[in-house]
Amino acid sequence: MSVSAEDLKSRIRARIPERRILLAPTDTFYSHRFEIPEDVAPADRRGAIALLLEGESPFPMEQLHWGFLFDAKAHRAFVYAAPHARLAKLGMNDISGFFHAFPGFVTVLGDTFTRRTVRFVAENGSVAAVYFEPGESIPARVAARRVNDEFMSDEAILATREKLAKVLPADEEWAAEEGVFVGEGIFVEGERRIVCRHRRLLPGASTRKTETAEDSEADEVPPPAAGETRERPLALDHNAVWDADIRPPTWGSKARKDRRTSRYIYKATVAAVFFLSFLLLLQAFHFGLGVYNANRAERITTEQPRVQRINDTWALASRLTQSTEQDLAPFRMLELINNVRPESVYFTRVRSTVYNELRVEGLSNAVRPVNAYADRLNQLDYIRSAETVVETRENRTRFDLTVRFSEIPRPEEAAAARDDVVMGSDEPDNPGD
Repeated sequence: MSVSAEDLKSRIRARIPERRILLAPTDTFYSHRFEIPEDVAPADRRGAIALLLEGESPFPMEQLHWGFLFDAKAHRAFVYAAPHARLAKLGMNDISGFFHAFPGFVTVLGDTFTRRTVRFVAENGSVAAVYFEPGESIPARVAARRVNDEFMSDEAILATREKLAKVLPADEEWAAEEGVFVGEGIFVEGERRIVCRHRRLLPGASTRKTETAEDSEADEVPPPAAGETRERPLALDHNAVWDADIRPPTWGSKARKDRRTSRYIYKATVAAVFFLSFLLLLQAFHFGLGVYNANRAERITTEQPRVQRINDTWALASRLTQSTEQDLAPFRMLELINNVRPESVYFTRVRSTVYNELRVEGLSNAVRPVNAYADRLNQLDYIRSAETVVETRENRTRFDLTVRFSEIPRPEEAAAARDDVVMGSDEPDNPGD
């Protein structure tokens, strides 16, 4: 029974825990919008925003779940926060197990408008009115209300939307988008691509049609039509996703390391499965080859004269192979010492006077790389000794290196020994990288 590569990958992925994303109800959050000085470095941005939030928040910072969205062009941050107790009342006591945790309104980010616009989104029991200034990618403010319907019916969502629309600022010109973007799922696609699914709810709309983000090549995708369901990526880059997450940065740092390790383990597992499949195929090939050789041996036994000629031919070929291997030994030794040579060390002349010895003349820009190179060679199991004579003149280092091999290993053995030395070395092979 054959198993395809895609089947193997799907089975491995099935063993990975589900990567759930929490969309906390927007009405549990309060928000602020801050101007961030241009001289604040990205590494210090979260700390600066935390100080600004602490000055405005009625709650201690240690009692808050908070995150922010940052507009690099306008140097503004939209900060949102929810007290732990408020989320706990909704059954969200421990949110550390989620892949990411955001307020619900972040799923409709990604569009910019030419006029002041209010977009409505329904996620996880609340409807939010998200205000956008012209040309800005982050909200100017967010207002939200709970939906008084446990089942989030379309009628209840539209009624809540109308209540929010009635309190639009009368002294400011805000254009309210028609209808509501109703969230119908958010999931992780691939390694870390987050995809949001929305349905455009309009009064009286009942038909539904599904379209994915791949169906359109344009950067600016028009809003879905009435009843249409559309998938689109979450409009946050990799770093902004972690800024938007409402859990503390210590959790984010640990989660990043754990997920990076998990990706490595997953890739290593997939590679191991393919390697094992290759070994099984190779084993089958060897078995077939063994059967073939057995048949050949039986035929040779029955045809003794021809067997003798074949043996003579094989003996001649063996002698020729040994001779060839001896002729190629200097090139093999050169390849072995060149594989661990630093980039700052150059060979100018190589000689082989004995079958297991190389004499190398070369140049370097300093003594240290030459000595480090010799030390590394001496650590290799298959090298008996590596001796250098170094001379420095006019900022150029000339050296004579004599390398004596105890054996000339096979390529895979040499690679394993070289990896052990590289893993244990304090100096990288390529100092310039």
